[in-house]
Amino acid sequence: MLSNFLQSILREPVSGDILHYDADKNILVANLSGKTYSIIQEVPHFVKAEKKSSIASKAAEGFDPIEHYNKDASNNDYFEKESYGPTREQRRRNRQTILNSINRSRSVILDIGSGSSWVAKHFSSTDYTVISMDVASANAIIAKQLIARINHEAVVASGEALPFADNTFDFIIASEVIEHLVDPKKVIAHWMTKLVAGGQLIMVTPFDEKIIFHTCIHCNNLTPADAHLHSFNKENIKNYLPEKLQKCELRTISNKYAIKTKLYYFLRFLPYELWSSLDKTLNFLIKKPTLFFIKLTKK
Repeated sequence: MLSNFLQSILREPVSGDILHYDADKNILVANLSGKTYSIIQEVPHFVKAEKKSSIASKAAEGFDPIEHYNKDASNNDYFEKESYGPTREQRRRNRQTILNSINRSRSVILDIGSGSSWVAKHFSSTDYTVISMDVASANAIIAKQLIARINHEAVVASGEALPFADNTFDFIIASEVIEHLVDPKKVIAHWMTKLVAGGQLIMVTPFDEKIIFHTCIHCNNLTPADAHLHSFNKENIKNYLPEKLQKCELRTISNKYAIKTKLYYFLRFLPYELWSSLDKTLNFLIKKPTLFFIKLTKK
């Protein structure tokens, strides 16, 4: 079964056509085109019915990015608890920065590239509604099962074509997603249409990353490490953002010096506000931030 709320906001991802829920067949059907989308364990699946992602056109013939990310989800347990270390601590502070930007009650939040669905976990006992969206089926299904609450939904879809009505979300979170996109400018503009007026798109991405290339053992072509296609800084980010915004906030976080010197081990005991102030000071004095925080408010 699909909740009435989810049925009301889902749309055909390419055309925007209204979808009808066929409870007998447990599928979604587009009113005009008749396209159908499967529902597996209460999670609507949209990626299989879409054309291949534009990533495919830039890669070797026969490459299917959807299959690639599904294999990634099956080989890596996104829900497994990490052992303590610099990566885990950086991720914790990154998430705190995002969560501190959510400042309205009873909001509807879309988490793009939800992975372990940490956003839904955080808000599970609140009056927020969260939709965990991932291109990997396993991640979305596990998230739906683990966080089985009325205010949490899960959807399998590509960030390039969101299967939701325009003007739906108060917040869209995309943590470490835009560096993987072939056309970030086009996709960010697309995401903004799904926000209500005054809604906010919150993104975090590596800051001014030097992308390293390796030779692929399958095709002998160069391929970027961690599938990062773009690197962003305070200058070039302007080329990717919509022109008409109510507000644009750009700031760097997570100083590399604190990570390399293991200072993070001691800073972990600081409350977020104090850590954030110290991190800003370090980034001012030692210009080595690792992450780029971007918050766009829709006009």
